[in-house]
Amino acid sequence: QVSYYIRSPAIGDIVTFRDPTQQPEDEHGVFIKRIVAKAGDLVQIHHGWLYVNGIAQKEDFLAEHPSYKSNLTYVPEGHVYVLGDNRNNSYDSHVWLVQKRL
Repeated sequence: QVSYYIRSPAIGDIVTFRDPTQQPEDEHGVFIKRIVAKAGDLVQIHHGWLYVNGIAQKEDFLAEHPSYKSNLTYVPEGHVYVLGDNRNNSYDSHVWLVQKRL
């Protein structure tokens, strides 16, 4: 879990957290991901682009755009949507959906 003393996590922030599919006592499975959407947003990956609320996101930091697509996903209250910067080799919200608020 991440501690923010100055402000809450924001879109574009890099965060670390434990694997949400593992047991809490598991000391392995720490992830580093980028927050790409917040509660209330609609997220989809389509034709190599990340769309948040229907708007394609400019992501100059990506080496390559994703080669996969995802269903339209609503980010519920208290959650964020995170993706790795290496989109084609990342175990992230496009696999296990949304992450509880960090």
